[in-house]
Amino acid sequence: MWHKVSFSRLWRRFEDTGDVRRMPVQGHPWVTKPKEDRYLTLTARSNRTMPARQLSSELVAVSGVRVSRQTVYRRLRADGLCVRRPAVCVQLTGVQIRNRLQ
Repeated sequence: MWHKVSFSRLWRRFEDTGDVRRMPVQGHPWVTKPKEDRYLTLTARSNRTMPARQLSSELVAVSGVRVSRQTVYRRLRADGLCVRRPAVCVQLTGVQIRNRLQ
């Protein structure tokens, strides 16, 4: 069924422009390929506590593709995942924990 759809789009494009080449799109192409995006997703799911910067270095080690932590955030957000952001917290003492529970 999808063959009809893609053929009809090609035919419509040919009728409109006289050519079937892909039209240029806005923006620049993604640095990562779907295979690398899948690697990021699988790694993030298996290591839920791994920060985005470390996921980025893992990707560089495996595929040689350098991406920023912001790119990692975007790729995982597209797959419905949130990257862990390490928080700096002051550890509570035993007395403070008991007082808080009361």
